[in-house]
Amino acid sequence: MLPTYPIRTASEGTPGARDSRGGRPSASPARALPDAAAQPSVASPPLVGRRAVVVEDEGVIRMQLGRLLARAGLSVVATAGNGPEGVAAALRELPDLILMDVSMPGGEFDGLEAARRILAERDVCVVILTGLGENVYEAEARAVGASGYVVKPFIQETLIAQLEAAYRRWEKQGDGGADGTGESGAATGEQGKDPPPGGGGQ
Repeated sequence: MLPTYPIRTASEGTPGARDSRGGRPSASPARALPDAAAQPSVASPPLVGRRAVVVEDEGVIRMQLGRLLARAGLSVVATAGNGPEGVAAALRELPDLILMDVSMPGGEFDGLEAARRILAERDVCVVILTGLGENVYEAEARAVGASGYVVKPFIQETLIAQLEAAYRRWEKQGDGGADGTGESGAATGEQGKDPPPGGGGQ
């Protein structure tokens, strides 16, 4: 099971930052994301009103991601904890965007296989989510047709920007659909890094 990474805001900084007195690095405990109602809106115009499914085996992270997507204006219509559940939710709810973790030991198959099965049935924007050090999956994410690729840990604002870029990329592949070539242009994101230049264009 992947380690649980806190989702941070840009203002929270990074773990181990030195305190204002220049002493040893201060402890930075993981913070649960507060209720969406208590957070300022970070609505992203391309994402507002879109339907989303979150597939992540860590319950805390799954809940945090759902709240974050809601703040971005998405309607989270279902969540799932493993690959088979993710496929079932995607084919039942027909979302516009799916945020899919890779390593989910509790199911019969992982997130990449789940994405492949979903995309074989219908056209949808799939963004692959994976742990730090697992960027070896990027080529496989492209191969299955994912529109984006995000590496944990990440900050809230960066994740939303990466989801927006992936959704725009997916839309540009042909009136909101895949162009049939298998080229997804999946974007890799890491904490503190900006999305590709152009705000999600090719």
